[in-house]
Amino acid sequence: MQRRSLVLLGAVAASSFTILIIINPLLFEYGRFVGLDGAPSVMDHSWSVSECIYALGDLLCHQQYGRSFILNGSQMPFCIRDLGLIIGLSTGLIACFINDRWSDRKSYLRAGVLLLCVTAAEWGLEHFIDIDWPIRFATAIVSGIGAAMILCWALYRERPLENRV
Repeated sequence: MQRRSLVLLGAVAASSFTILIIINPLLFEYGRFVGLDGAPSVMDHSWSVSECIYALGDLLCHQQYGRSFILNGSQMPFCIRDLGLIIGLSTGLIACFINDRWSDRKSYLRAGVLLLCVTAAEWGLEHFIDIDWPIRFATAIVSGIGAAMILCWALYRERPLENRV
């Protein structure tokens, strides 16, 4: 499979997942999903097959009510930061697909790492100061774009001669 096709596949998958997360609360009755607070990597609730996006959020996210968007009276399946990361990843992969002039330039890698550090810094600062949701959401989008840049750099970089088939 060509590199460009892989980027397109990733962009479509990430964008589809983003859309599923956003529309999921609209697929159920008003206020069905509240009080989902839990711990990441632990299934705190039991879910039906139709609630698989919420089950995935339960497994991967803390789902704190105060750090989640509310849509249709329900918490989103993922918190504000995780949703921002997924949106940023989708946006970054779409941008990588549109601009297919990626090469082994280390500046893309450095920029991606720098963008990832934005959320890391925000996460570290939140233990000392109160950070509102718009900042948490924006920094996560920036870091999601950084993650996409790193993925695209890794995919498009030139392989050393000894590793070529």
